[in-house]
Amino acid sequence: MSARTRQRPRAQYSSLDEALELFATIADANGEPYRALAYRRALAYHRTAASSSAQGREIDDKIEEYRATGRIRELDILAAAPTTRAMLDLTSIFGIGPSSAREFVSRGINSRAELERAAARRIVKLSRAQQLGLRHYDDLRRRIPRADVSRVSEIIFTHIIAATRDVFGDAESRALRIETAGSYRRREPESRDVDILVARALPATREIARDISPDDAAPSDEATHDSSEDRAFMREIHARVQGDPAFVDVIALGGQKYSFLYRFRWVIAVDVFYVPARSFYAALLYATGSQLFNIWMRERCKERGYSLNQYGMTAPDGEMIYLDSEARAFELIGVAFIPPRDRTRVPRVT
Repeated sequence: MSARTRQRPRAQYSSLDEALELFATIADANGEPYRALAYRRALAYHRTAASSSAQGREIDDKIEEYRATGRIRELDILAAAPTTRAMLDLTSIFGIGPSSAREFVSRGINSRAELERAAARRIVKLSRAQQLGLRHYDDLRRRIPRADVSRVSEIIFTHIIAATRDVFGDAESRALRIETAGSYRRREPESRDVDILVARALPATREIARDISPDDAAPSDEATHDSSEDRAFMREIHARVQGDPAFVDVIALGGQKYSFLYRFRWVIAVDVFYVPARSFYAALLYATGSQLFNIWMRERCKERGYSLNQYGMTAPDGEMIYLDSEARAFELIGVAFIPPRDRTRVPRVT
């Protein structure tokens, strides 16, 4: 065997950011969410003065190794391992998570091509989402131009408004809040999918809901928003979208989330998230992202004794706070408001 044949392929990264993201991606593919989070926290902080406290010594050593040599030996070995390559390939398919990928690998299926052959021969049985992920693999990997996200959003907004009118009446349809979130709201030129956030009405104007006891701090039935009425509303949205000639297939349909495939030049994924009115701004903050920004924002909240999720904020005394704007969350933790367009990366705020 020649030296060229024996040589491991080099991991594909050309910057420290790419190296840390590759570590996180591999951890995700291997079903290690906490390890992935540790690398993304490191990615969020390595440019700031807070770097040394944001991750453990092990990750700090890798950062120092990259800065000294331009490579990370452990990452090169890890990324070249056949099992790693198989897990990355399989988890790149829409609908396939780490547990499914591990099951396929244990059965000798190590690539998308091998999975397609095994499915065609009925050696493995795929879920509906996995079948759709394979069938539309190339389309679902393409980035969607901003103008296309805007146009698809307008079309889906029309279906949502019509569904609201049918189920709840004209008054509620006029009070509807709808926003396209994700990278579109951050004003990025392309998106992976279309994320739409819906709340039926806004709560009465008040900065903080003072009449809610600490016992209500955990998400209640109202907060999780999955009543029979909510499910009926989401089914009506689905009925409207399903009647659209561009509708391709449904992925998931529940009281809080409706996911489907829609053809606009090519097949794209659309997610509609339905949230309680009082949780709208917390959900908007979360759904706008980016993932790195959300990590940073939650860390800032913890430093001030708050916790933040898509339902609201919990104050240091345990009181649940329902935001009347995104700006209120920043105000509560003593940080100047950061507009969506500046949330793709971690801001340089200490």
